[in-house]
Amino acid sequence: MSETTVPAGWYADPAGNRGQRWWDGLRWTGHVLPAAVVSAYPEPFGMSIAPQPLPERNRTWGFSGPNPAAFLALILGLAGLVANPLLLPSAGALIWGVVGVRRASGPATGRAMAVSGIVLGLVGLAAFYSGLIVVQLGH
Repeated sequence: MSETTVPAGWYADPAGNRGQRWWDGLRWTGHVLPAAVVSAYPEPFGMSIAPQPLPERNRTWGFSGPNPAAFLALILGLAGLVANPLLLPSAGALIWGVVGVRRASGPATGRAMAVSGIVLGLVGLAAFYSGLIVVQLGH
């Protein structure tokens, strides 16, 4: 004979009340919902609240934000520190960083992200050229 486990959730109250009682997966708890709160279409995992979208002004990360140039500058600046073939990531970070700073018009518009991209682009260029100098001095 096999035992079946019932997942945790809201179920009809076994005490005979018209509401629901919470089953924690092992036993009935003291948490009950009166009949007025019980829905004809229960949520799959008990009661839940749908997530609310962030206000548009708080969306500063990602290409959907108010300043995608600033985000791109930051990503390219970070990429230039890891791998910098033909100086493209660092140069791109500088270019997009300047564009991002020009597009930033107030708070939470990506100015800090754009400036960070510019700084990382400069660091990537300096690291690249210092590596060239070391290689040439070694020959």
